Amino acid sequence: MSGSGVAAPGGAGGTPQAVAGAALRPRTAFVSPFTNSTNRYIDLHKQLLADSGYDVQPLNLRTLFSARAWGLLRPGNLITLHWLETRPFRHQGTQQALHLRGLLEFACYLLVLLLARAQRVYFVHDHAVHDTAGWQRRVSVALVGLLRWVADRRVVHDPACADRYRAEYLPHPLYWDAPGSTTGMPTAAPSVPPPAAAPAAAPSRPKRCGPTSASMRCWGSGRPACRCTSAAGPPRPMPHSCAR
Repeated sequence: MSGSGVAAPGGAGGTPQAVAGAALRPRTAFVSPFTNSTNRYIDLHKQLLADSGYDVQPLNLRTLFSARAWGLLRPGNLITLHWLETRPFRHQGTQQALHLRGLLEFACYLLVLLLARAQRVYFVHDHAVHDTAGWQRRVSVALVGLLRWVADRRVVHDPACADRYRAEYLPHPLYWDAPGSTTGMPTAAPSVPPPAAAPAAAPSRPKRCGPTSASMRCWGSGRPACRCTSAAGPPRPMPHSCAR
C-alpha cells in the first residue's frame, strides 16, 4: 500500500471489485507456432490448453503489433514455445543454414520473451536443429540453451532428458494424454493416485499435479513450489533419447 493509502489495482490490497474483475478475466496462452502441417501435435497441445481453461492465441508478428500483445505483460498468462530455435535456419539442399531474415525474427521473439511477464514455457524437442552440421550445429545447440535460460519452465517428452535440461516431464500428446486418443494410453493407470498410495507430504517434494491439463493450469500460477509432474503412467521411449 502506498503512502496515500490507495492500493494498486488488482494487487493483494486492491478493492473487491478489482480483485473480482482480475479473477474473471480469462487467462491467455500464447502458442508458437500456432499451426503444424506435419502432424497433430500443435492441435492437441492447443486443445489441452483450452481444456485447462486458457484462451489460446497465436504468438506471431501479427499478435505482437496488436492489442493482444498487452497480454504478454500479464503474469497469469502463458507463453508456450516449440522449435523456436529453428527460426533462424532455412533449408539449403539437404542441409539447414543460418538465414539473415530468420535471425532477425528470432531476435525479435527473444526481445519479446525477455520483456514478457507471462510464464514462459519452452518445450525442448531436440538437442540441436535437424540437418545442421559443423559450427552451424553448434550455434543451434547454443540457441536451445539460450531459450532454456530465458524460459521460466522447461518441458521434455522424454523422462531421461528431464535432469539434463532441468525440465518437467510430460507425456507426448501424440502417444497418450490426448483427448479422445487411446494410442499408447495405459488402461489401468488412474488419472490421480489413490490417497492410500500417495506418499507422505514433505516440504521438499515436488507437488504432484496429476495429468497434463493439471500441469498446464499449474504453470499459469507462477508458484515456484508448484513443479508439476504427470501421472499418466509409465513413460514411453522417445526417439533421440537422452539415455542413448
